[in-house]
Amino acid sequence: MTGANTRLPLAALIRNERSGVIYFVIKVDRREKNDAYYLCRIYNPALEDQTLPFEFHFIVGDDNAYKYTILNTKIETEKDGSVYHFISYMQYEEAESFKDNTDFMLRYMTACRFYKKDKHVYSISSVNKEDRTVDIKRKSTWLERFLFKPVYLTFRESWFSLLNSYIPFVSEDLDEVAYVQTVQLHRYF
Repeated sequence: MTGANTRLPLAALIRNERSGVIYFVIKVDRREKNDAYYLCRIYNPALEDQTLPFEFHFIVGDDNAYKYTILNTKIETEKDGSVYHFISYMQYEEAESFKDNTDFMLRYMTACRFYKKDKHVYSISSVNKEDRTVDIKRKSTWLERFLFKPVYLTFRESWFSLLNSYIPFVSEDLDEVAYVQTVQLHRYF
């Protein structure tokens, strides 16, 4: 099942309930009999300086996953009792609490530049801190290109809309070096 996992799918936002630290799952690998989850720490509420570079961590297996609350998945149970988490929108209550947190939002949009909605992949092209908006773009379809001519269509969305209407997207074949370079090149905080 692509995009599904027993606990932490790609692009999941997870919060450590003991510390309040929020991580972004950037890669899932198979290690022996367990999954290894590679995490980008995007927000630490205990730090006053939120301009520090990202830190990367990993956890192996679901043994440590109990400490984390997943903020953006939907859960489905199969007939055999298997439970799967699918990446989804951020829950409404969580989106409400994060949309006004400038530090979190800037770090989140830096860590996740790509989003999905209606089978289209969007990328962030600019961020406006004062208006709390983001410009996202996607390739136009052949019909849109035929009718309107642009290769890319750009949309302005509120931070709340980004959290509540777009699904974060991470490629399954993520190149970690390219990811770090992209994060450094498109840094919003």
